[in-house]
Amino acid sequence: MASNIMPMALEGETFTEALRVVCGFFQVEKLYTLQIIALKNFFLGNNIFFSAGTGYGKSLVFQAIPLMADLLEDQVVGTSIGITICPLVSLMLDQVAYLKSIGLNAAAVYNGQDEEILRDVEEGLFSHIYATPESMLSVKRWQKMLQTPYFIEHCIVVAIDEAHCISKW
Repeated sequence: MASNIMPMALEGETFTEALRVVCGFFQVEKLYTLQIIALKNFFLGNNIFFSAGTGYGKSLVFQAIPLMADLLEDQVVGTSIGITICPLVSLMLDQVAYLKSIGLNAAAVYNGQDEEILRDVEEGLFSHIYATPESMLSVKRWQKMLQTPYFIEHCIVVAIDEAHCISKW
């Protein structure tokens, strides 16, 4: 989906307005220059690697992508899906709680998660999905889900968070 965004949309008022909305959602005055560069590069179709110090706002970059995609494509917010692979369940739960608190649909996929939430994930009810590496890579249920036409069309980003904690890929 990101490749459908015209490069000129990243330079004009549409991009500026999308950034303004993102800042409002995430309750920040403005994004740092490196965050904006990372977002622009993503929407230009480039893979991005974003490394910055603790507290800089790395998570905001991949959390903003589904929202920005919907804004840039003039779609209903929540249409685009981002999956974040994170090995730390406690961090995933904190991030999901935060995203919900600012009005974004989010869920976590991990061993022991409530079955109703897992069904809702499969039905595409969340724009932000956090999952442990084991859940996405070794459980056939999630491999199958990721190959459905719905997820192929709507999942626009897969981010790896806290990669330094993953001991085996």
